[in-house]
Amino acid sequence: MIGPLGTGIATNLPYMSMQFRANSGDSMGTYELRVNTPIKIEAKACRVATPAINVTMPRAVTYLLDGPGSSAGATGFNIVLDECPPGLAVHATFADASNPANRSTVLSLAPESTASGLGYQVFFRSKAVGYGPDTSAAGADNQFMISDSAPPSITLPLAVKYVKTSSNVRPGTAIGRIVFNMSYQ
Repeated sequence: MIGPLGTGIATNLPYMSMQFRANSGDSMGTYELRVNTPIKIEAKACRVATPAINVTMPRAVTYLLDGPGSSAGATGFNIVLDECPPGLAVHATFADASNPANRSTVLSLAPESTASGLGYQVFFRSKAVGYGPDTSAAGADNQFMISDSAPPSITLPLAVKYVKTSSNVRPGTAIGRIVFNMSYQ
């Protein structure tokens, strides 16, 4: 069986049958693998109440950005999770949608951006978030813990800032895109 796993009862599962012959001329042997049903499946995950978030940044004034690495324009936003099963450990990985190989703490600008010389940094609990792969696999690069025992509802308070990445900044639109993946462990 291939496909997404959800909560429910599995009542009719396929079985596997394998035939073999140890040596040519021997009789055929058969093994069957069957799983007794019904099987109760419980998907343990929170519901993401804010699946798509657009953050409007303030107009960046380049004189506020001294040199490469300086930042300005902090803007808060939240990711809200609800319907969390009790005792669930919740982790997240943020992926840079414009540069999937990015493992730094600076979000790349999307190709359609007209600005250059800057990027974005996202902060969780006052720490810059590093970007990782677009996966929910446990232990992914730059995955971070949100809660080791989730309450029924979680609000992730986040902030995003402009960060200067070059000594030359060209004004224009600065678009950044993040894919966030939740991992329940």
